[in-house]
Amino acid sequence: MISCDVLSCSLVGVLGRYGVPEADSRFIVETMVNADAAGYKEHGTIRMRQLVDGLEGGTVTPVFAFDILEDRGASYVIDALHSIGQVSSRHASMVAVQRAMEFGVGISGVINASHIGCLSYYTQLISENECIGIAVTVSSPVVALPGGKKRILGTNPIAYSIPSDGYPITADFSTSMVSRGTVLRKAKCGEPIPTGWCVDKDGNPANDPNVINDGGCLLPFGGGIKASALSLFISVVAGPLIGGVNNIFVEGTRYSNTSSNKGDVFIAIHIPHFSSIETFKAAIEELKGIIENDESDFRVPGKRAFEARSKTTEIEIDQSVVDLIENISKGGIV
Repeated sequence: MISCDVLSCSLVGVLGRYGVPEADSRFIVETMVNADAAGYKEHGTIRMRQLVDGLEGGTVTPVFAFDILEDRGASYVIDALHSIGQVSSRHASMVAVQRAMEFGVGISGVINASHIGCLSYYTQLISENECIGIAVTVSSPVVALPGGKKRILGTNPIAYSIPSDGYPITADFSTSMVSRGTVLRKAKCGEPIPTGWCVDKDGNPANDPNVINDGGCLLPFGGGIKASALSLFISVVAGPLIGGVNNIFVEGTRYSNTSSNKGDVFIAIHIPHFSSIETFKAAIEELKGIIENDESDFRVPGKRAFEARSKTTEIEIDQSVVDLIENISKGGIV
């Protein structure tokens, strides 16, 4: 275990070594540590190694720069020119908020940014501005369609945050059964995976997580049909709609040997354009109470993560992160 403050300081130093501006480094590290504290480990500090690989190899640009592709009223699209995804996502989210305050709804698209981490970080940023926040992104193909054996779609997550008193109702989930990182971690630990997570390269159900490294595929969540339909929609919104590529051609989201060409979309809906913010929040608090008093297994999304973040002062980190910090402190090559 390591103190969140100590870890953050160390990782800011790592990024500084590669020319990332300090203010941006602090924000990037904040998103990662925040994800770890909330329990989203696959999008936390474990992604630092991937980012450093990209900075070292030149597939990720350390200083945020962009070209504006579209700028019309409520809509805004940029090419992030292979810069760091967390920084481009913060920029796009805040532009979406600005446009929503003017037009009621703001939509920002980003293409060609590196992995952005935990989607719900940005929807919560949006929700702090009297807006409902929605975010979607695509990843390199690893998910087969139901009954198929070819990698067609990515894990393609969606997140939303709804403002309310105390904490925003926040959901953040991929359209696959689990993330690719979860399966890779099982393979690293030599643990089997449950039936229904993956199929091998021939389309057969698999319990060996190593199939993901041998042409196997993840499966969509649930029965697969509805999840695939949702993933397909996300792939269009964060792909061709904003000038990006079809999902099957996305690359560079899991590994940094090539620059990422995926798309991200951030939507802000300004509540005061539609109703009183006070009335809205009162209704959401009422809704929370109804759910919490129900005798079901469902819990208000976002409460557990909110409480975990507020209580966490130390986190356990992956060995790859430890190695990065030690190499930098010794002045060695990472």
